[in-house]
Amino acid sequence: MAQIVGQIFYVFYLILIARVIISWLPQLRKNAIADMIYKITDPVLAPIKKVLPPLGGLDWSVFVLILLMQMIQNMLF
Repeated sequence: MAQIVGQIFYVFYLILIARVIISWLPQLRKNAIADMIYKITDPVLAPIKKVLPPLGGLDWSVFVLILLMQMIQNMLF
């Protein structure tokens, strides 16, 4: 069970990294894969964005989510 959860977290880390790369390259936002990545990550990032507004023009929600995921992983394993 722990291995499955670890793999799910790993895949979600990759999806979050893809989202960051897409946000840096606006021309990538106009395709179906980018839409799917945003639809997967938006529900998880929205609560963080409500609490933590962009600081210095940067969206820190992905960084905060990765830290939270690592904390959860450390508590579970």
